[in-house]
Amino acid sequence: MPLEVTWPFPQCPRLGWRISSRVVMGMVGSYSYLWTSDGVYQKGMDFLLERLNQGEWIHIFPEGRVNMSGEFMRIKWGIGRLIAECSLHPIILPMWHIGMNDVLPNETPYIPRVGQRITVLVGKPFTVRHLVNALRAENTNPTEMRKTVTDYIQDEFRSLKAQAEALHHRLQNHT
Repeated sequence: MPLEVTWPFPQCPRLGWRISSRVVMGMVGSYSYLWTSDGVYQKGMDFLLERLNQGEWIHIFPEGRVNMSGEFMRIKWGIGRLIAECSLHPIILPMWHIGMNDVLPNETPYIPRVGQRITVLVGKPFTVRHLVNALRAENTNPTEMRKTVTDYIQDEFRSLKAQAEALHHRLQNHT
């Protein structure tokens, strides 16, 4: 958890953009946020697609909300839209963290707990250029393209989650 959260609005050119649902935004801060009920064609997604097409970085919480259960959550199709419609084939840098709910519980009382272990695993950067190019060559409709791209990215995150959980468990047992 950062010790200091800055609120750089409007965006400074050297910084990236983060996106989250309104629920997450209130907790971690954000440059731009979405109402998750407005779908993949909301103005915030258009804005982020423009940023990606300009080669800027964006940071996304792809679940679209705070994960209260710890179970794997389906990634929202807006991720697939951003990647499928981007002209530059963005590099995806997946990250998974475990233990934040031990530091700041998701239920009352919301009292931070010090001395807890947080594991952050940064995965191998990847692109889905091959997949997007194949889907475009097949004239895949936009809905199916979003779903296919999102499913591919979701599989990568599911694998990273399993690796992060194993690492977190190993680290917990060594203390």
